[in-house]
Amino acid sequence: RPYVLVALVLLATLRVHAATSEVADAVERGDSALLRRLVTQHADVNTPQADGATALHWAAYQGDTDSIELLKDGIRRVVR
Repeated sequence: RPYVLVALVLLATLRVHAATSEVADAVERGDSALLRRLVTQHADVNTPQADGATALHWAAYQGDTDSIELLKDGIRRVVR
């Protein structure tokens, strides 16, 4: 039984480290300069954070229409 607990802890840790998003982190912090730079560099704007939140979630939650417009531009680049 202790091995199962250790395995679950390791899996949870791997999931947290595997799911990072500079774009979502930038929007969450309100760092519009970093967001603009990441979108210009064609960063994946749809990558979620560990809890599943995306940059668009954060922008909508904060009512940040400028970030939403930047993210829409980034999404358009991915779709093309």
